[in-house]
Amino acid sequence: MRELYQLVYYFPTADIESHARKICEIIKLRFKDEFVELLWTGFQKNYINRKFCLLFSEILAQKGELFVSYFRNPTVYNLAKNWVASEQVTSSIFKYLNRQGISLDDFFTIFKIEDDTLLAKDIKKHVYLYCNEDFYLKTGGENLRSIIEQYNNEELILFTENYLSKVSFVNFQRDVMEFLAKHKKKPREKELDFFWSNISDSSFKKFCKWIYINTLKIAFNDDRREFWLRYIDLFEDMTYVKKYSQLFMYFENCVVVEFGASGAVHVYQKEEFKKQFQRFANNTDPKNDSFFKMPEKAMRIPHRGYNWQQAADNAMSQIFKGNFIPNVTVKTSGQWIYTDTKLTVGGHYARYYL
Repeated sequence: MRELYQLVYYFPTADIESHARKICEIIKLRFKDEFVELLWTGFQKNYINRKFCLLFSEILAQKGELFVSYFRNPTVYNLAKNWVASEQVTSSIFKYLNRQGISLDDFFTIFKIEDDTLLAKDIKKHVYLYCNEDFYLKTGGENLRSIIEQYNNEELILFTENYLSKVSFVNFQRDVMEFLAKHKKKPREKELDFFWSNISDSSFKKFCKWIYINTLKIAFNDDRREFWLRYIDLFEDMTYVKKYSQLFMYFENCVVVEFGASGAVHVYQKEEFKKQFQRFANNTDPKNDSFFKMPEKAMRIPHRGYNWQQAADNAMSQIFKGNFIPNVTVKTSGQWIYTDTKLTVGGHYARYYL
């Protein structure tokens, strides 16, 4: 009797067809009720063994009544029998889940699938490559992250595109987004990155927006955070140097540099910034604040005065229009902007209304 049980345990792993066939015939001839659960568990652990699955299908058909009793439902039995015979088990199960609209937990309970088996893990991996927003949200970010950590690069590309495109921005799950941000960092040029070049522009834009918002939350704990959040859809790139709390914000025609807890914003024309500072504006070769302050090339916007946000908005509006004036410090007085630099012929201070 002990040898018979050993054959049942070995059967799902048998990789030689003649051996598997002999074992199958012995099991059918000397079948016991306990074999139902053992074989179903064996299938879950070795469902990719097609030799076993085809032979197990024969047992399922011959011992149908016992399996119906085990599953407590003839419909569940018939579905299980079909999946055992299918070469596309996980995709077939995904289609069923979509039609029925049930959770994975309920599905596993109904079909007596053990969570730590190969079948359970592969079902989860497949489902989260193609499911909808509701399915992601029901799973929870922590559980979802534990699943996507198992993906290879190709699977992670499929998941990332599906997740970013189907989940609304306000429902992004922090555990998922932090995993992507850590393991698939935002590149400076999307087209030159193998991973992100396979992600649609619209999905990549949503990812970047999440990065920018969370970078601003890390960089600022004052009114500057809310101020720059208003520009969230205009950012082209952003780099935060943790050592010096320096934030580099890239726009279409300029680069804005914020320094630590205080100090004026320095704004550079993009090409000038790239020429002077680009290779040093990163965490691998950090420079102190003074390194990035070149007054003759920058427009300065202090964070002082009751109306500094209005003055900064006005200044940024002019900069975006191409009206960049270097070696200028913006000062506020209502909506007027004064400069500290002699810009006009004859040495008079320039004053203009933005």
